[in-house]
Amino acid sequence: MKKRIFTVLLALAVVVALAFPSVGAVSYRDPGVSTSESIDLQFPWDANTLVYGDAATYNVNLAVAAGALCVAVESGTANAENVLDDLGLAGSIAHYGYGANPTSVAHTFSLKTVSVDGYDYNLITIIGRGSMSITDIMTDITPGAFVQNAEVVLNNLYAFLADNGLTVADPANRFFVTGHSLGGAVANIVGHELTVDGVAKSTIYGYTFGTPLTTSKSNAGKDNIFNFVGGYYASILDYNLMAQAAFDNFAWGSDSTYASMSNGNWGTIATDVMSKGRYGTSVMFRDQSDAFKAVYQNLTGKAYKDNGSFSLSRHLVTTYMAYILADQTVAASVAHGVRTVAINGGYLPTEPVTEPTEPITEPTEPITEPTEPITEPTEPITEPTEPITEPTEPITEPTEPITEPTEPITEPTEPITEPTEPITEPTEPITEPSTEPTTEPTTEPTTQPTTKPSGGSTGNWISSIFNNIFKSISSIFRSIFRW
Repeated sequence: MKKRIFTVLLALAVVVALAFPSVGAVSYRDPGVSTSESIDLQFPWDANTLVYGDAATYNVNLAVAAGALCVAVESGTANAENVLDDLGLAGSIAHYGYGANPTSVAHTFSLKTVSVDGYDYNLITIIGRGSMSITDIMTDITPGAFVQNAEVVLNNLYAFLADNGLTVADPANRFFVTGHSLGGAVANIVGHELTVDGVAKSTIYGYTFGTPLTTSKSNAGKDNIFNFVGGYYASILDYNLMAQAAFDNFAWGSDSTYASMSNGNWGTIATDVMSKGRYGTSVMFRDQSDAFKAVYQNLTGKAYKDNGSFSLSRHLVTTYMAYILADQTVAASVAHGVRTVAINGGYLPTEPVTEPTEPITEPTEPITEPTEPITEPTEPITEPTEPITEPTEPITEPTEPITEPTEPITEPTEPITEPTEPITEPTEPITEPSTEPTTEPTTEPTTQPTTKPSGGSTGNWISSIFNNIFKSISSIFRSIFRW
């Protein structure tokens, strides 16, 4: 019984596991977006994708996870650790450059060892923080600052891995590299430099947001890094998109660009910009569609506003996330002040509560089934009661011979009438049959002898009259014969 229930429950668990893929529940709140609600992102997620996935192929779930990490580090180290934990990437964690007087772009590392198919892999996460201070802004406009900060991040990474007994070229390593704006530029360069230091491209998963130009076009497009930016070819009538494209695609940190600016050679700046690019692939967004605006509102709970040509609202991570998810399935609900956003196979919190209750009712069926054999054995219990009633029949049968002997009692009454000639002799049989039936049957039915031979009180009276008549006639005949 218990084995059968366990088997059913195990089968249901497998069905549920297949029906509902692993869903990441990740805290998300962009500090650049004014919202009164915390956001809970629900989307299909498996950290082991970094082991068996294809780093050269774009993965929207990796992009969403990278966006969540980027807004987390911009909200502080505690939030960064929480989101790393939500994503199953938290292990050994280290933070750099978050103090009051940072010497580099703020960045965070995490190392998590996982076992897949019997082999151990090292999931190494690298997150570059976007501009959050005056120091960061000065870094943005300092020629060569991107490359210099990337070198600092790499040195810190090598030391971090050494502290955990690893080297950067360990074949079991898998790198997840991400960043936004200034942090995105640094992450873009770090992702490329890892390959220079002997790390296989197939082990590097890179996703950046609003990353400025970092290298020449001749070096662009060689690595597994996806960079989400505003597009070059925005409509000339859409000043907001043009401003975003110019902001994202300006050659920040380029020595030649700043040299041209300082010399007043404004004409060469455009040429310089057109000659620059990013490591990896640039994914450019050109259209703020209704779908984009709908996703933005689902993410933040408020309508998207450009807030003027020079606003940084279009440069926020959430804006790029809305672009990324514009062609995806996104829904939102709010309960108890928490906004839940379900993305592609994710689910709102009310749905999984009702769905898992169905498998709970199904296992009750096998529990009721074993009750049937319990009722079946009750049938043989009622069957033996039939032979118990059968023996009662022979008990009634012997009562018939008891009544039979009563018949010969009436037969001797016939010869009583025959010896009428000797009057004195027949009188003796009269008393004999009268006494025999009265004495014999009295033991069995006491009423029989009184009703049959005598016929009641009236019969006794008549008998006495006839006796007197016979006596009288007898006396007459005696007297005649005497004469």
